[in-house]
Amino acid sequence: MQLSFRAAARAAATPFARFRSIEERVGIVGFTFALLFVMTHSLMAHDFRAGDLELIHPWSRETPKGAKVAAGYVKIVNHGSEVDHLIAASGEIAGRTEIHEMAVDDKGVMTMRPIQGLDIPAGGEVELKPGGFHIMFLDLKDAKKKGEKFSGSLTFQKAGTVEIEFAVDAMGGGSGHEHGDHGGHDQHGDAGHSHEDGTTDDAGAIRHVLMAMFDQPEDRLTVEPVTVEGDIAVAGWAQGDTGGRALMRKRDDTWHIVLCSGDALKEAHSLQQFGLTAEQAEQMAAAVLAAESALEPTLVEKFSRFDGVVMMEADGSHPPVGGHGHDGHGSHGG
Repeated sequence: MQLSFRAAARAAATPFARFRSIEERVGIVGFTFALLFVMTHSLMAHDFRAGDLELIHPWSRETPKGAKVAAGYVKIVNHGSEVDHLIAASGEIAGRTEIHEMAVDDKGVMTMRPIQGLDIPAGGEVELKPGGFHIMFLDLKDAKKKGEKFSGSLTFQKAGTVEIEFAVDAMGGGSGHEHGDHGGHDQHGDAGHSHEDGTTDDAGAIRHVLMAMFDQPEDRLTVEPVTVEGDIAVAGWAQGDTGGRALMRKRDDTWHIVLCSGDALKEAHSLQQFGLTAEQAEQMAAAVLAAESALEPTLVEKFSRFDGVVMMEADGSHPPVGGHGHDGHGSHGG
């Protein structure tokens, strides 16, 4: 049963009158506030224990209706003297769940791939967070909104299976745990137009994909504009002092990142190299130019700071848009 601060104070006031001395009253006041602290902490706490392991604030982001994937995050602290291994995860919202790693290889190719397990070092910690290790919920059965929770589990080689709850934050939000609350942040960037049936349009779905993968509480991501032409899209993004553009492709009703680049994604001849037909490339280049002309020049300038081309590979591989490919790889320019 939840007890409000006002109700707790009122309950404490009744016996308070029976204590006449200052010492007695000070003592009961101290006890009352200690009790309130314990009650409040227990209401806000969202941590789980399994032997020597502490699982701190499991969380996810809300998903638009119709989304097929979502990600889960958690900090795992090993207080023991032996390494343990995270070997599986589950979530009630998903048909299947995998543990993923996101990394950039020595060729500048950013990959997101499933891994068999994750070591939790003795006396150390591992944080599953945007842009790194994370839990991938696939074949979603339910779209959760900010403020809701859903059950899941983490299975460890030594500690066994731990039942947990994931707190759902806003699409553009980050874990509220570091900031003393679980409400997260206000969303950065428009999430897309929501229709009367609760679905989100393509632009909103694209923003969700990018925000889920790259937005971080200490390094916020904005995604605008999103230019959609059929099952192909170009999204501008900015993060801190840098930015770029992402070429997106829709497959099986889900938007995927094909590659990231800078000015190449606003030029028709480069878009053709990335697999678009001549007609598609001309239409997309014109549409991107028109969309970006409505933005502040300082924001558009950030899109040009991405140097080269980074091919994205998620769930194993992302083929080029039209099957032709582009062999050049670059790096994220600062």
